[in-house]
Amino acid sequence: SNSLFMGIEVEFAIQSPEHLPIGLEIAQYLYAVLFTIELICRVGAFGFGFFCGSDWVWAWLDLGIVLISFAEIAGDIVTKVNSAGGAEPSSVGSFTGFKAFRLIRITRLLKTLRMVRIFRFIMALRTLVTSIVFTLRSLFWALTLLVLIVYVFSILLAQAVHNHMLDAKNPPLPEEAIKYFSSL
Repeated sequence: SNSLFMGIEVEFAIQSPEHLPIGLEIAQYLYAVLFTIELICRVGAFGFGFFCGSDWVWAWLDLGIVLISFAEIAGDIVTKVNSAGGAEPSSVGSFTGFKAFRLIRITRLLKTLRMVRIFRFIMALRTLVTSIVFTLRSLFWALTLLVLIVYVFSILLAQAVHNHMLDAKNPPLPEEAIKYFSSL
């Protein structure tokens, strides 16, 4: 449900970047509280050894998500208090960079990966997920090669357009050619 909420929140932020509806802000705070309660319950059940046990990566991810969520909430509160106090947005400029935490919140989506542990009982699905994970390295290098090819051809096309524009004897290029091929 958190992943679905984040998609809805991003869509609303794109549609009206000035402010989010109050319901979305409440849901954001509710998820932060739920994640905190979940983390406290796990530490209560397993002790602080939970952060060093077999699932230590997930434990530290959960802690990071909770800390980032509360840091973002604190930044939102400070921004709202300053704007309610009559401060101009430029005087709160130091907190606009604080919104970068919204990008880091995507790590909350990683919590959905925990479901993979449940799927170990379903052999076919486990085989498929394992195959996908092992092909990611090849996919990375294929995408790197694709980026290099696009970059090389962009250099060639930009150079060709530049050379064409330098020669006064050549007819003028269409605007689209200049728009798309005059720089990298």
